[in-house]
Amino acid sequence: AEPTLAGQNAALKETPKDGDGVDRNHPRAAHVKILDRERAFIETDRKKYAICGFASSTRELIPVADPEWEIWGRNQLYRHVKRADRWFDVHWNWDKELVPGTDHEGWIRDCGIPVYMTKTHPQLPTSVKFPIEVLIREFTDFYTSTVAHMAALALWEIDAKVRAALDAMPDMNPGDVVDAMRALYAEYSIGFFGIDLIVADEYFWQKG
Repeated sequence: AEPTLAGQNAALKETPKDGDGVDRNHPRAAHVKILDRERAFIETDRKKYAICGFASSTRELIPVADPEWEIWGRNQLYRHVKRADRWFDVHWNWDKELVPGTDHEGWIRDCGIPVYMTKTHPQLPTSVKFPIEVLIREFTDFYTSTVAHMAALALWEIDAKVRAALDAMPDMNPGDVVDAMRALYAEYSIGFFGIDLIVADEYFWQKG
């Protein structure tokens, strides 16, 4: 039989500690707004994106208490983090290979935040179609893990915001445009927390 996800990744077998788990009323929540579920258009005022994984080595550094960061989680990490602003489960078999005794579909249905998936689902009101076609066109067709998908999405959104800000500026000479771009990009950050990629296929073909 195929090994289960929980069998491959020991982090999924961790028992959450008291107080773990997403607080839907967290005071630092980003309150991201879905504008178009099919085209993955999202409205947010945050400029720092925390891309988060399961590895306990740096998971405690996830900046859940910092209101400048948006917290991006994936799969069943919501059992271990206290804040979530966007979520990702871009597996075709998202409802399989789950931690025993958990209700993954129920969490996605009721979480109240954007959840990126391979397609939208009528029973999951905040499911958002992950814009893989757009990201392939913009960057590359080489995506080996959810982390790569999340990073590309963050870059795509930052690029769009920088372009919009530049378009709103008066005409400039080329040198000034470069300086303006550098200043605009410097306002944004992408952070990686809890992502070691040390397990089996994660290390061998996803890490690169």
